[in-house]
Amino acid sequence: MDTLTLSISGMHCASCSKLITMDLEDIGVTASIDRDTGKGKVTFDPQKVSQDQILDQIKKSGYQASVITGGTAQ
Repeated sequence: MDTLTLSISGMHCASCSKLITMDLEDIGVTASIDRDTGKGKVTFDPQKVSQDQILDQIKKSGYQASVITGGTAQ
């Protein structure tokens, strides 16, 4: 499994972070999104979902995201 830390802009309320989390779960990504810090941590299987797919899904949800850090979780 891989883990990414993301910077996410455009969130204004708790519903925003909930929407992003649910939309990412739809594509097989586990997410923890913090509206207050504007950051999110996602865990995913790189054989099933790519980093670009994650960023595209967030964009489809109406927000902008960029990768802060990335790495492989053990």
